[in-house]
Amino acid sequence: MRFSIIIPAFNCESYIADAILSAIGQTHRDLEIIVVDDGSTDGTLKQAQAIMDPRLRVMSQENSGVMVARKAGFASCHGNAVVFLDSDDRLRPDTIERYQHGLETQPKVGLLYGDRILMGSKGAVFGSRRGALLNPHPSGDVLRPLLTRNFLSTPGQACIRSECLEHSTALHLNIRRAIDWVLLCEIAASYQFAYVGAGPVVEYRILANSMARNLANTGNHTVNIDEILPAIRAIYVLPGVLDHFRPEHLASLRRMTEGSAYAWKGQEYLRAKQWQAARTYFLKAMRLSRPMDPRDLLCLGLTYLRWFPPGSRRYIGLP
Repeated sequence: MRFSIIIPAFNCESYIADAILSAIGQTHRDLEIIVVDDGSTDGTLKQAQAIMDPRLRVMSQENSGVMVARKAGFASCHGNAVVFLDSDDRLRPDTIERYQHGLETQPKVGLLYGDRILMGSKGAVFGSRRGALLNPHPSGDVLRPLLTRNFLSTPGQACIRSECLEHSTALHLNIRRAIDWVLLCEIAASYQFAYVGAGPVVEYRILANSMARNLANTGNHTVNIDEILPAIRAIYVLPGVLDHFRPEHLASLRRMTEGSAYAWKGQEYLRAKQWQAARTYFLKAMRLSRPMDPRDLLCLGLTYLRWFPPGSRRYIGLP
């Protein structure tokens, strides 16, 4: 089985080599690596082109966004399965081997996923090998749990059979935030998911200026999920989602989806130690989501403590 590792890259000269080398160093050798430089203005393209491996191809396009870069990479790939690796993340050496075993032994599964472990900006790994605190690992038909909370932190946690992407509408959407959630929901509406088991498959780099971290740095203290609403709207017009549930259930599911988005923003305010703002977001999340998510209850408790007890930081993305 051949795998395609597609790496969209924009102004990431400090990290792109790490990502590429983690793909080259896989124990499973039958793979191709496609880097799509998305109009970088730094040395990203030069760094990628400097790496020599016959399985590596480097493409370049005008700055068009991550989904356009992924779509371009997918259009030129030849693998039976695809991993969309963020340019600042790293795969673990046996990740593709684990994906190969999972896909070959579970032919009905369209997407395999595993846990992530965190790393800092300089590449030092920290956090729990079990992934996010209390994160579920559903398998089979996962659309409902996925709608109520995206259980994948970064795209590199997932391996997707190429056939699942051939008629994707999400790959063509121009949505800035949470587009991965839309793509996962589209796949989950038609295909089964499976968890590959304990042990991280990707090292997820935590950066202070990342898109997620900037949610808490906008200076706008109005309680809203305006940044994420375009993705939620896109999810709830997906034909597979509309066909999956009775109309009377969709409204309550959407409330839970919106509650999850409030909790996501609350987590970013919590990491920034903006206790009051975080508390407001978690309270809003719990009003929308029933039953209450135990992770949100724990995070809400931290906003009242106004400090991170020993051992808690590594679970919420702080070194």
